Amino acid sequence: MPEASVTTSSIARYALEKYVSDHIAKRDGTKIFIEISTADATEEDIKNLYDLISKLFDETKENYSPMVNYMVGEILEPVMMKMASLMKPKKPEVRDGE
Repeated sequence: MPEASVTTSSIARYALEKYVSDHIAKRDGTKIFIEISTADATEEDIKNLYDLISKLFDETKENYSPMVNYMVGEILEPVMMKMASLMKPKKPEVRDGE
C-alpha cells in the first residue's frame, strides 16, 4: 500500500477542518460527542489505560512507517502527558508549625 505524503501543514489543515466540522455538527445536533471524565477513575484505571496506549504507540513504531508513528504520537502524546500527570504521587500537605 503506498504511503501518503503528510506534512505539518496538511496535519494542521486537517485538524482545523475537523475542529470546525465537529463544532458545526455539535451546534446543529448532527453528531453526538461523548466526554469521559477521569474524576471517578482510580489510579489503577489510569495506569492500565496509560499502559494500553503506550503499547499501541510502541506497536506503531515497530510495525508502521515513521510518519504513521509520528502522527499517532501527535494524537496520543497530549493524552499520555495528562495521564502521566494524574499518576504522579501526590505531595503531602505542609502545615504551619510542623
